[in-house]
This record gives sequence, structure tokens and C-alpha cells, in this order.
Amino acid sequence: MLQDVSFFGRYIIWHYTRAFAELAVTGVNLIRFVGHFFSFGTMVRTFASPWKRMAESYPSIIDIGPFLEVFIVNTLMRIFGMVARTGLILLGLLALLVSSVLYLLAFVVWALVPALLALMIVFGVELLIS
Repeated sequence: MLQDVSFFGRYIIWHYTRAFAELAVTGVNLIRFVGHFFSFGTMVRTFASPWKRMAESYPSIIDIGPFLEVFIVNTLMRIFGMVARTGLILLGLLALLVSSVLYLLAFVVWALVPALLALMIVFGVELLIS
């Protein structure tokens, strides 16, 4: 009987100390993963770059017609790149928000698990008695 009390005491201590610390590390890793997966730094750094580096090289400025054609194509590629990167950044921020909320929910559930277990045992014994 004394070993059982010692086991449950050690479990509660582990549950609210080491396990919480490991859960916090897991949450930080999750946030870092989402940030790296969506490459936020690269997306912001290359925000005004052409999409997939698709750009035409400029001819001599003497020929204004082909020069303007290349300018328009390169401008459109940059605009498309900005729109695509904006969409990816917004999708990444949504994924970051969802994973953060789910992580916080897991943290709250983890904190309540021992109390829920105790309540289930009490209600189970009460049902057996009645």
C-alpha cells in the first residue's frame, strides 16, 4: 500500500514538472516546424522577386518595343510572385494559429488529466456502490 502512494505521488510530481517541461519543448518545436515549413523568412526576403525566378533579360534600350514587352512581362511575374507569396504567408499564418491553439488545448487537457482520472474513479466507485 505504501508503494502505491509513493507511485502516485511520484506520478503527480512527474506529471506537473518534467512532463510539462517536455510538453513546452514540444510546443516550441511545433511552432519552429511550421515556421520552417512555410519558410516565412525566405518568403518575406524574396517578396518582390519574380515567381520561380521567371524573368526575361532586357534587350538594348534602343529598341523600345521589345524593351517594354520585357518590362511588362517581368512586372507581371513580380506581381504574380507577390500574390503567390502573400497567399502562402497567409496560409502559413493560419497553420501557425491552428497549431498554436491546438497546442494550448493540449496543454490545458494535460493539466486536467489527473483530476479527470480521479473524478472518473470516484464516479465509477459511486456507480458500483449504488
